Amino acid sequence: MKKIALLTVHGMGDTEKNYADNFKQKLQSKLLPNEWDQVSFQPVYYQDLLQTPQDDLFKRMHNQAKIDWIGLRKFLLFGFSDAASLESSKADKFGVYSDAQERIAKSLQAAYQDLGNSAKKVIIVAHSLGGQVISNYLWDSDPNHTPPANSIWNSSSFSSQDADLQKFLRLRSLHRLFTMGCNIPIFVAGFKDENIRPITPPNAAFEWKNYYDKDDVLGWPLKPLSDGYRALVQDFEINSGQGVDWFTSGTPLSHNYYWKDNNFINPVVHDIKAALG
Repeated sequence: MKKIALLTVHGMGDTEKNYADNFKQKLQSKLLPNEWDQVSFQPVYYQDLLQTPQDDLFKRMHNQAKIDWIGLRKFLLFGFSDAASLESSKADKFGVYSDAQERIAKSLQAAYQDLGNSAKKVIIVAHSLGGQVISNYLWDSDPNHTPPANSIWNSSSFSSQDADLQKFLRLRSLHRLFTMGCNIPIFVAGFKDENIRPITPPNAAFEWKNYYDKDDVLGWPLKPLSDGYRALVQDFEINSGQGVDWFTSGTPLSHNYYWKDNNFINPVVHDIKAALG
């Protein structure tokens, strides 16, 4: 029987389903075998919901119009289309917003079974856009908030679950939230200060640790967002990619290296060990 659940949530762009494999291997190498055996590792994957229509659109553009800088265009289209499509489909009955949230809930259901059908501690590691995705999930699943009309929380398949499973799916036992290269500021920059509100801590032991690289233009500190974020989040500046790729660690490409960087991985390992007791 597992003792804690560890979920990963990927970020924007054309992401492979095995995106967390290297991260998983690094965690395993830093934990004792009996420690790792107590972790239910659940990567959340939602890119397939977005990538097929994005690929189809890009092919039409490429075949029917004169465009250049193909690699950069793909990066911008795939990356920013992820964010725009997720946010703009909140109210859609069959939108990718609710579909992505359902992927998170299903990963939690799998973890719940691993944990002996008990609402034990959860640790979440989210990269880039994944920080916004999991923040939305936490906001919508909070019993004190009204979720979008077509949210999974208004679906009988989730609302009819027993109380302990409901607590777990709503992440009331979330112990740690690690974000890296987080771009939540992009989604709230047009709001007045008083309207920039973070999630409510799901329990007294909860901590949110945010890691960013000053050269990563897609990753931001979160404390400056508002008084609410200042009180809730711990920001840590690191040099993402240092010791992994020296050339790109001092550039915006550092956004891609958090998963491999010991400056980020070691604190995650520390908190896993602490949660295992």
